[in-house]
Amino acid sequence: MEFDLLIQIVGLIFAGVVKGISGFAFGLLAVGLLVTFYSPKIVIPSLLLLYFITGSILVFEHRKLITKDFLKNNPIFSLPSILIALIGLPLGTYILNYANRVQITISLGILISIVSLYYLLREIRDQKFSSIGNNDIKIVDGKMACYLSSFSAGLLEGFLGLGGPPLVIFMLFKRYNKYFFIASFSLFFLILSPFRLTIYLSMGFYNLETLKLSGFVFTFVVAGLLLGILIRRRFVNDRIFRKIVIAILFLIGFNLILKQL
Repeated sequence: MEFDLLIQIVGLIFAGVVKGISGFAFGLLAVGLLVTFYSPKIVIPSLLLLYFITGSILVFEHRKLITKDFLKNNPIFSLPSILIALIGLPLGTYILNYANRVQITISLGILISIVSLYYLLREIRDQKFSSIGNNDIKIVDGKMACYLSSFSAGLLEGFLGLGGPPLVIFMLFKRYNKYFFIASFSLFFLILSPFRLTIYLSMGFYNLETLKLSGFVFTFVVAGLLLGILIRRRFVNDRIFRKIVIAILFLIGFNLILKQL
């Protein structure tokens, strides 16, 4: 029992570190760890509260970037983009109930893995790439690609609780630097969180056991998150950041395939 507890603590700290460095992938690591010890019906609702907390911390860290111009020029935060993502949430839940989850999950894993390998090869080849400056709030437009990624993010969030990859792929395509990447990703899913919370509350997912697990997870994840932020600030430049994001994206795709075999 003590060894199981140690595994949980170390795993949750690591998940927080990854979240602090990359801005995403916390859900994949934390869910994968905790469902070994708890029911998914307890784990997923309890972690939603942590998504909100960790997302809020990252948004606060990048609050100076999140201006009216940032929101106006970033297609991710246009009204159609948010509405399309919200439409995807219940649709994803519907697919979860009626579709062949194994086939869809494997197909998604293959697609994510191929896309991440493509970006990795392009990143290695394109050594002269220079990302958006820290103080430049202009973000290259790409509305149709953005709407597709937003809808896919909402759909996969409702279907697998894994809405991050489509948005990550869009931001890799648009070559956001680490500051814009984390600010955009964190704020986008922070906006979606209350709607997911409403769905979970209406389905009666929250009880004393769920809240206890949230309290247990909170301390270790936040400690890891703050450590990850420190590592990113001191040791991770834009090029290293992009490679980390691509590597995590590939691992997500590979993990989806592996889990269904």
